[in-house]
Amino acid sequence: MYIFNQPLSLTGFLGIIALVGLVVKNGILLIEYINDARKEGYAIDEACVDAVGKRFNAIILSAATTIMGLFPLAISGNALFAPMAVSLMSGLMVSTFLTMVVIPVIYSLIETFIEKRKNVISV
Repeated sequence: MYIFNQPLSLTGFLGIIALVGLVVKNGILLIEYINDARKEGYAIDEACVDAVGKRFNAIILSAATTIMGLFPLAISGNALFAPMAVSLMSGLMVSTFLTMVVIPVIYSLIETFIEKRKNVISV
């Protein structure tokens, strides 16, 4: 918001709240796909790569269409809706990267740690 010289208004907060919902939905779906791949017998890293490959188009296309749809609203200069559009657009760009890269990496690290711990306890 600061970079685009937009005030943090009520509609800006509304955009942030909507963004949180989108990010959580994408993260849950990605983890669900990873867990399904694990049940099919994939290794942790293979399951992460497979899930990202399956969800890549849906996540990128939904983010891109939302960003393009909000662009006219962001440049309109409307004091009411421009902050919401800017917060959603910038947040979607960052969260798309986080969803596709950071979530699988963290999942892989945590699951690898849990498996190593189970192996140490069982020995």
